[in-house]
Formats: sequence, structure tokens, C-alpha cells
Amino acid sequence: LNDQGWYHNPRLLSDGMMRFSGDRAQLVERLWRHRRQWEEFLLVAVVQLATQLTEDFSALFLDALDEKTLPLEVRFALVRYFQRHPCLAAKPYLLDYVTASAGQENGLAIAAASALEKYPGEDTRQALKEALHSRDWYVRHNAAVSLTKLGFSQQELGELRSSGDRYAVEMLEYVAGSVTAI
Repeated sequence: LNDQGWYHNPRLLSDGMMRFSGDRAQLVERLWRHRRQWEEFLLVAVVQLATQLTEDFSALFLDALDEKTLPLEVRFALVRYFQRHPCLAAKPYLLDYVTASAGQENGLAIAAASALEKYPGEDTRQALKEALHSRDWYVRHNAAVSLTKLGFSQQELGELRSSGDRYAVEMLEYVAGSVTAI
């Protein structure tokens, strides 16, 4: 596929690789080592395969979170991997992504806001509270979902209300299921 320049859906490829009868973890490691030779859709398929497996590929994928030259879809797949397979070392990257403000990085902020539900801590809570003020609806939504799953106190809701950002308050209340008049 790669040599011929043919595209194939990454999900179908990763699902097909799940039927591989050999050592799938070894397959992921071998393919990832050659990632500079593969087209984007193949890299996404490799990360999606790893996401479906129980083995820990954190060490293999961690440095790639900081590779700005990796295609955006591969970085999305990596964020989803670290959402499904939390690794404390990935947390700083996810926090950086969620605070990104514009351009393509905004898409990573959307994904990271969702992934951070698996990374409790005051730094996570602070980043998600700031993300509630994002201009992007999806960033606000995913931040509200993650904050709701992590637990959000009435005091924090009061602080949010006093910020004057009614969109942030409405999103959190909407997600928490307690939509009330402001």
C-alpha cells in the first residue's frame, strides 16, 4: 500500500491487523520503528492497533507526542491511545495540548480535553477550568465532560459564575445535567 501510494482506511487496517496470528505487540513495535517510511494512514492504523491491545506501548509512543512534524491525525491517534492507556509521563503533553489556542493545535486541544479525564490532579483541573473559557465549543464541551467526571464542587461552580463567562457556566451545567437559568 505504502509503496504504491494507495490509501486504505486506518480503522479497517487496524481491525485487519487484530486478526494477525503472530505477536501483535511485536508487530506494533516493528512497524512503529519504521514510522518515518510510512504514510500517515498507516501510522494511524499502527497506533489504533496498539490502542486495542492490552500491552503498554507508552515508552514507544511518548516521545512522538512532542514531534511537531508528525501528521495531525497521527497525533490525534496518540492522544486517544494515552486516553485509553493513561501514562503519567503523557500528562504534560496533554496539558500543553489543551492550552493550545489556535490553528490545527485547537483540534488537539479538543482531544486532550477529553483525554485528561483519566489524569486527575490540580494541574489537570486548572487546565480544564481554563479550557472552559475557550472560544471553541468542542474544547469547552470536552473540558466540561472531563471536569464533571473528575468531580466539580459548588465552590468551583461559584468561581466560574463570578468569572462572567456565561458560556463556560452554561456548558458545565449542560454537561452536568443541571441546566438552570443564570
